Amino acid sequence: MAKRNLVQFQKGMSVTVFLVDFGMEKKCAEALARLRWPSGFK
Repeated sequence: MAKRNLVQFQKGMSVTVFLVDFGMEKKCAEALARLRWPSGFK
């Protein structure tokens, strides 16, 4: 029996959800800014 690839089958968001949330450069930049500066940039 072949061993499962743990990276390929890890829990998390699907590719479809990822592309909806971060698929455009602007959306990705906004998400990164929210994560980096949750209280806003100071």
